[in-house]
Amino acid sequence: MLALSAAPPAALAAKPGACAPRATVAVQVAPLELSDPPEKPERFYPQAARRDGASGHVVLECNATEGALTLCAVDEETPADEGFGASALKLAKSLVVRTAAVAQIVKVDVQFDLEPPAAACQPGESSAMR
Repeated sequence: MLALSAAPPAALAAKPGACAPRATVAVQVAPLELSDPPEKPERFYPQAARRDGASGHVVLECNATEGALTLCAVDEETPADEGFGASALKLAKSLVVRTAAVAQIVKVDVQFDLEPPAAACQPGESSAMR
């Protein structure tokens, strides 16, 4: 499974808003592999879900042909009301997969998570936030 995050921990302390939870998005395409990791997959994290502190999981069913995922549909979405399905569909358009010459149906598993803020942001542990 490929897991990518928004910023390395060292960069968090230097940026405004760095004490907000960090979005991570993990993608797995079965039975295929990704040719390249998606660029900045955290940009697909639904804004409302990020604001609400919600994590989510989506399974898409897509047609894989010539390296692209097309005709994707949401097969499962949890929770259903935070926009994870629509975000996963947008993410799928940016993915490049290693495919055989024949088109095939694949499952795309997308996990959206929020990691807690850096330890330096925790109350009482740093004077930087005072």
